[in-house]
Amino acid sequence: MFEVVRTKIQEKLSGISQIQEVQEYPSEEFGGFPVAVVKSTRNDSRFETNRANERDYIFTVYLMQDIESVGMRKARRIIEGLVDIVIDAFDNDQQLEAVGLQTALPNNKMVVIVFPVMTNLGLSENEKYVAAELEIRVKISFSIT
Repeated sequence: MFEVVRTKIQEKLSGISQIQEVQEYPSEEFGGFPVAVVKSTRNDSRFETNRANERDYIFTVYLMQDIESVGMRKARRIIEGLVDIVIDAFDNDQQLEAVGLQTALPNNKMVVIVFPVMTNLGLSENEKYVAAELEIRVKISFSIT
């Protein structure tokens, strides 16, 4: 499930024109900026009914802009603006219908909601990038027998 959901999140991010590249793992080789990196983080399960459970798949999305090419102030503005664009994109497609998440899932699973939360904004560890870290939470209900 992680792979299916991550792929659909990457497709959603790839559809945002301001993002130049989407990767599934951190790298020092980017084809353009700003860049988005999507990482599977964790999941959680809850009892829903005696016939269904709910599972959360949680991903971290790093949005990064290099400082060297545009300077610190502009890099920060680019990332702050991009955070709003990304959050709006997920808020306006809360089941990732635009990239076909539901049709990619097995029959006994149903997308409940996808929602983003910004968790951090600052410099990357190596201080080469202004970076925002967003959590994308995907709730999926599945029937149990």
